[in-house]
Amino acid sequence: MKCNCFNDKYSIYEDDKCIAFVADNAITPAQIIIAPKEHYPIIELMPDDLLANCFNVANDMSKKLFERTKIQGTNIIIHNGFPSQDKAHFSINIIPRRENDGLNLEWSANEAKQEDLNDSALFIKDALEKIDAKKPVVIEEKTPEEGEAEKKIDEFLDKIRRMP
Repeated sequence: MKCNCFNDKYSIYEDDKCIAFVADNAITPAQIIIAPKEHYPIIELMPDDLLANCFNVANDMSKKLFERTKIQGTNIIIHNGFPSQDKAHFSINIIPRRENDGLNLEWSANEAKQEDLNDSALFIKDALEKIDAKKPVVIEEKTPEEGEAEKKIDEFLDKIRRMP
């Protein structure tokens, strides 16, 4: 069933899984939005085949923009999760870029401490190694050392949340 989260009156592509349309509130001319027809507020809920289809369409749309317009680049922005989107619906935005287009999508980065970077890398690597897409995550009892490591991870995540 097709979701009505978007105004797709400027539709430029549609297949059985997703739709692409020109954004009616574009931040640059010819901004394209690709969204699944079914309602998924976040990428983590989408089936892999649907996600792959949406990204393939986004790639095709981006190529066509480069081939047929005078853009010098694109920004690809994923709207995923409630704080990042007006409508709670996963979407891929292709924002055409031209030299001196006046659009500033840069943010000032905070310089991370080496210790925080190391902690991040270890935390993410450990989490990824534990993921098995075929099996549900099983929560096991923690040893005192694991409890201490988890406490460090929580402290690190608290630091990240406080960053501007």
